[in-house]
Amino acid sequence: VSDKMYCNCCECTFEDRKEQEQHYKSDWHRYNLRLRLGGFKTVKIEDFEKIANDVSSISGSEDEGERTSDEETECQSKKTKNSKHQMNKIYLKTKDGELISLYRCLLYHKKNRLTEQTDLIEEIKKLPQKTNSAIFMSAGGHFAGAIYNGKQVLTHKTFHRYVVRAKRGTAQSSRDSQGGNAPKSAGASLRRYNEAALIQEIQDWIMNNGEVINTCDFLFLRAPSFNRKIFYGGKNPPFTKDDDRIRVIPFPTRRPTYNEVKRVYEMLFSIECYGRHILYIT
Repeated sequence: VSDKMYCNCCECTFEDRKEQEQHYKSDWHRYNLRLRLGGFKTVKIEDFEKIANDVSSISGSEDEGERTSDEETECQSKKTKNSKHQMNKIYLKTKDGELISLYRCLLYHKKNRLTEQTDLIEEIKKLPQKTNSAIFMSAGGHFAGAIYNGKQVLTHKTFHRYVVRAKRGTAQSSRDSQGGNAPKSAGASLRRYNEAALIQEIQDWIMNNGEVINTCDFLFLRAPSFNRKIFYGGKNPPFTKDDDRIRVIPFPTRRPTYNEVKRVYEMLFSIECYGRHILYIT
């Protein structure tokens, strides 16, 4: 029996368990799983990258560690997903007896959790005045950001650079963060350069829009855990971790694109109505 770690779905090998875990979180692996479940032939990483440039509806990878790495977790039960979704929302009954819900992150920062009903209601009343917000998403060499005043997009931007390792589906910085001897190949050097250039492009764009960002009531960020330096790193980081306006996007997101940012905005700021006949939520 070979000692090498191997993904049967994508037909690629790994140097260690950590690299294998990162692969299981990648867009490429998730895409191949869907193909296999549908009875279709899987694709190589080169073909996947061509597809990914044209399609923005593939589930995003490396989403701050919210997903587990084992392959079998791709088939999570619907009950578990619903339970997590409900924990991120607050449910209220209107004076007309209708059940509605909205995301908790709109009412308070996770470090300042509100539990009293009166406090929650007061924060809900303030929401109509909190009209300025920004959404910034980064993963796998892709970035998308937009700044809003109400529903109006004041400015938006997307960037893309190739930073994903061929036949691995993970970013170069993810591999480097594992420790040991960092690869010194020309490809690895190019990916490191691209990652550094991408971070600089993102930070420059955010800083150039600093005046309007300073007026935002909410800053929604999404980036893989190993690459949050995009928002907090460097000599002049765009944001500080103690900024109470910063919130985590409370649901899974797709590849960072402008269309995905717009979808995230609609989900975050929509109130869901369940009608009058809901007795309980399971």
